[in-house]
Amino acid sequence: MALKMGGIIDAIGKFGIMAGTKLQGIFTPNLVPYTADGGINEAELRRYADWLIARGVHGLYPNGSTGEFTRFTPEERRRIVAILADQVRGRVPILAGAAEANVKETIRACEYYHSLGIRAVAIVAPFYYKLSPASVYAYFAEIGRNTPIDVTLYNIPMFASPIDVPTIQRLSEEFERIVAIKVLAPEIAANKMAKKRFEREAQATAAVSHDHIVTIYA
Repeated sequence: MALKMGGIIDAIGKFGIMAGTKLQGIFTPNLVPYTADGGINEAELRRYADWLIARGVHGLYPNGSTGEFTRFTPEERRRIVAILADQVRGRVPILAGAAEANVKETIRACEYYHSLGIRAVAIVAPFYYKLSPASVYAYFAEIGRNTPIDVTLYNIPMFASPIDVPTIQRLSEEFERIVAIKVLAPEIAANKMAKKRFEREAQATAAVSHDHIVTIYA
C-alpha cells in the first residue's frame, strides 16, 4: 500500500517508540531503490526492509551516505523514513539520518522523525564549511536543547567539520539526548598506525563519555 505524506498514521500510538533501548547490534545502512523515472520505489523499499529484517539485522539506518541522502529533497528524505517506519512497525529500531543544511531544518527533521516513532537520529556536523570546535559545539548544543529524539553524533571528518573529543565530552555531559557517536574510519584495516591512533581516540571517547553514550563504528 502506498504511503501518502498527508495521511501518515500516528506511529507513536500504534507502534510505540523504543525509547530507552540501547543502540546495539547491526544497523544496516539502507539503499534506496528508484523507479524508472528517478522516484522512490516504495514497493521495493518495503520489500527490501522486510528482506533485511528476515535475515537478522538488528536495526535500519536510512538517510545515510549509503542511502545517498544528499541526492534527495528534504521531503523525499522524510518520506523514505515514513515508509520504513510504516513497514517495520516496531519490529526493529530505526536510526534515521537527520542532517539538513542548517540547524533549524535539522531540528524540524528531528521533530518529524520523533512523530513517526523513530528510535534515534544520526547527525553530521555542518558540512561544506569547516568550523571551529566551538562552532561545532554550538551547532550540536542548539540541537541538544531542542530535539525530542535521541541523537547520534556522526563524526565523518572527510566530509564535515570534525567533532573532537573535548566537544564530545562537553555535549555528553550537558545534553542527555545525545546518546551515541558514529565514527567513520575506513583507513583502519589497511594502516596499522591509523588503527593504533583510532584505538587511542576510541579509548579517549569512552573515557570522557557518560554511561549512556554508545560508540558505533563504520
